[in-house]
Amino acid sequence: MFRWDDLQILLALHREGSVGSAAKTLGCNGSTISRRVAALEEDLGLHLFDRTPEGLRATETALGVMPLAEQAEAAALALERLAQGGDGEIHGVVRLAAPEDLTLHWLAPMMSELLSRHARLQVELVTGGKATDLNRHEADLAIRQTQPEGADLVSRKIATHSISGWAHRDYLAANSEVPWPQLDWVTWDGALAHRPEAKWIAVHVRKPPRLRVTSIVVGQAAVEAGLGVGLMSTTLGEANPDLVRVPDVPLIGVDNEIWLVAQRDVRRVPRVAAVWDWLVERILAASAPTATEPEWPEPPPDTAT
Repeated sequence: MFRWDDLQILLALHREGSVGSAAKTLGCNGSTISRRVAALEEDLGLHLFDRTPEGLRATETALGVMPLAEQAEAAALALERLAQGGDGEIHGVVRLAAPEDLTLHWLAPMMSELLSRHARLQVELVTGGKATDLNRHEADLAIRQTQPEGADLVSRKIATHSISGWAHRDYLAANSEVPWPQLDWVTWDGALAHRPEAKWIAVHVRKPPRLRVTSIVVGQAAVEAGLGVGLMSTTLGEANPDLVRVPDVPLIGVDNEIWLVAQRDVRRVPRVAAVWDWLVERILAASAPTATEPEWPEPPPDTAT
């Protein structure tokens, strides 16, 4: 007879396609998962997964079990939501996925404010190049820079930030007489060369860029180190007191949208709702328009997408 934790393992293996990735998702080691699956197959007398060059592949028998496993998963989440509402205190773990640059320069430094507000809350910040799949419960909440899609998702656009040139104040002081198109610029290369910001620099900057990088975070670190001018959003530029807007660089025609998104049911879990509400409050406060910035649109209410 299936146990819920057996079903969790089957779902993770099917979704991730490898023992290592499934173990990371479930917070255990790969040998435990392999042992549990082997024991389950022996108990049931069934073969559940084939090993292929591309990874694990669920057999037809396992695929027949998956819809039932997903129903059990949904029931477990519903029970968890009910339990979370018991004592009124926010507690438990919330996995929050966000772009690495936003996490490093803005989200992580102010996280103590949220954790101080809810002493029993735990937050896991998920970053990296691979987009998290909320439908597979790889995260509870996600901050994204494009509008998400999915009938089971609820989202809110909480900011639209303009992008312009930023540099270290010491670099600008040393190059105060140099027109901005002739300054040293930091741009993206490789897989990031398609970014609108990189294309803008290629068109408007007269001299070859001083530095090309293949990482957004590395590019921002280079600007912070005084190596030149880089394009970034107002949120990231103002997060560092040593950075200043480069005079006369126009606001480029690229808007950096910030969307907050979650599964509709997960959004209602009290601990997830607490983080959602804090993010809305905090990002809107950080996005207050100034005299030198265009006024950002009023964010819409939560909408299904």
